[in-house]
Parts: sequence; C-alpha cells; structure tokens
Amino acid sequence: MRSARSQSDVVGFVIVFGIVIVGLVSVSAFGLSALETTRDATVAESAEFAMESVNADIESLYTGIAGSRTTELNVESGTLGVGDQTTMTVSVSGGRLSGTETISRTFRPIVFSGDRTSVVAENTLLIRDQGASGAAAIEGPLGTFSGERTVVPMVVTEPTAVESQTGGTLQVESIVTDATGRVFTSGSSSSLDVTVELSGLPDNRATVWRRVLNERLAGVPSSRSPPCTTPSSDTVDCQFETNTLVASVVTIQYDIR
Repeated sequence: MRSARSQSDVVGFVIVFGIVIVGLVSVSAFGLSALETTRDATVAESAEFAMESVNADIESLYTGIAGSRTTELNVESGTLGVGDQTTMTVSVSGGRLSGTETISRTFRPIVFSGDRTSVVAENTLLIRDQGASGAAAIEGPLGTFSGERTVVPMVVTEPTAVESQTGGTLQVESIVTDATGRVFTSGSSSSLDVTVELSGLPDNRATVWRRVLNERLAGVPSSRSPPCTTPSSDTVDCQFETNTLVASVVTIQYDIR
C-alpha cells in the first residue's frame, strides 16, 4: 500500500509540475508577444507623429510660407533615410495646344523605416506602409482638382546625400532651391486632356496613390472610369479633363542629420 501511495504522489507531483511549467511558458510567450506588439505600435505612432511634422514643413516650403525649415524628430529605434526614385510626369494636350506638352520630374521621398511599418513623405502625400498588411494615406496630398481649374503639385525633394540615420533625435534640414510653374488654358476651345503619371512606386504606395487620386478626381470629367489605373505594379496613370491646368514645380533640397 505504501509503495502504491508513493507512486501516486510522484505521478501527481509530475502532473502538477508539468501544468505549472506549461502555464508559465504560455504566459511568458503571450506576454512577450503582447510587449512586442505594444512596442511596435508605439514606434509606429511616434513615427507617424514625427513624419507629420516633416510633411507639414514640406507643405510650408511648397506653398511659399517659408524658404527653409529644420524639423527635429525622435525616430527611436527606427531609421530615417532616402527613398527610391519616383518620377512624376504631367502631359497636356487639346485646347489651344497644337501638340502635347510634357513636364517630368524625378524626386526621392523621405522615409522612416521601422521593423514592421514605414512612413513615407512623397510629394505632400504621407503614407503608412505595413508591408503585407497593406498601406494607407495619413494625410495629403495638396492640389485642387475640378473640371474648371486643376492645380497639380510637383514637389521635387532632392537629398544632399543618399544616406540614412538610425535612432535618437535627428533633424531634417530642407530649403527651396527652385520654384517654377506652367499654366495651360483651353480658352474658348475644348477642355484640356491631362495625363498624370507616377512611376517607380512600390506596390503598396502605388495602390494608395491610385485610391487617393481617384477620390480627388471624383466628379472631374474623364474619358474613363475610374480616371486612375495601375497599368503596371509600380505605376499610376490618371486621365482627366479640365479648362485650366497649373503644374506647380518646387524643388526642395533636404539633408538628414
């Protein structure tokens, strides 16, 4: 009898001990996962807030409120750097024009990169990109779109050096180096036919640009519906009509320190 009781006690102890260990492992795993999720969310929120300041200063430079800006931001565990080249092309025909007029500019956006989220300031559009989870517009872009008058901003952000900085408090120093523009009018003739193309975009950002521009062009005459499509994974192409087109080109040089 004593031998049976001893074995029973040992088995009971092993079972209880096993349950405790499994419980501790489960709690630890869940706790670590929760901490990582909270940390990632905090970093993402901090990045968005910081990049909103960067984008606001770019808008101030574009609109002429200021000639230069210095934006200070804390990127914590992320990296602030220079994005890949994006090309924007505006083509205009019709109206008084005898042919097609084209304006094309290439620029490099400002990018915050974290473990799971990046925030991109690109031609006054601020985008949150979460990789496989998709991307969304945080704010912007500038510009007005209507059948009577359309203003298309072309904010040419050019880095002094293609580099990145990681962690801590950083500064983005930016200055306007050139500001030009073209105004096209149809006069009493038919409306202008306008094509706006953005190329060199990662898939997620192309999707955001297409969605945002389709929203902005709602109600504007177009030869197709919707007016903006993605003919390739890295390109957004918009076609619409307007009586007056203003293509406003501002070149901004920036330095990350």
